[in-house]
Amino acid sequence: MEIAIQIINNFLFISIWGFSYLFITIFILSLQEEFKKHLTQPVVALVEPISLPQLEPQVVEQKRFSSNKYKTKTRTTELRYFCDIKGIDWYFTSVNPETGRKRHMTMKEMEQALVVK
Repeated sequence: MEIAIQIINNFLFISIWGFSYLFITIFILSLQEEFKKHLTQPVVALVEPISLPQLEPQVVEQKRFSSNKYKTKTRTTELRYFCDIKGIDWYFTSVNPETGRKRHMTMKEMEQALVVK
């Protein structure tokens, strides 16, 4: 009786592992074949090319780039840089009486401080 159980147990062990290996091998081989088919198929464009009209270059006015907005920002950064070099604190120098918040020096205040020092 024990020999029959051992034989059945070994048979089940071999059949389960053997069929598992067989199915995994077949699955991998089928994936390999599909991948080879995928590589050999010609590439087809999914979207047709669209011809766009040629645009003429636009002339941009110089006045647009030389506005005071850009000059003041660069001038302010230059003044702050010079204040840093001379050791003048330009940030949080005074308190706004309306809001009670600290504020930075204005451009005129920075120019005066640079002239004095």
